Amino acid sequence: MNDQSEAGGVGCLTVVFIVFLVLKLTGNIEWSWIWVFAPIWIPTAIVVFVIGVIFAVGGVITLVSGERGRWLR
Repeated sequence: MNDQSEAGGVGCLTVVFIVFLVLKLTGNIEWSWIWVFAPIWIPTAIVVFVIGVIFAVGGVITLVSGERGRWLR
């Protein structure tokens, strides 16, 4: 028997999205499509926001420390 287990499968947010999609397509919920797709776009938006904050903080630190041209050399 192989001791390696395979990681993978369907994530929790994927299941929530599929449930919302089925409920919307069967007419059980009258939500806007933006909320049906929320399990996909909200985590993506959070990641993009966090990366933006990291870059902004890094830029401010670089400007304050006076090492602005260091990365361009």
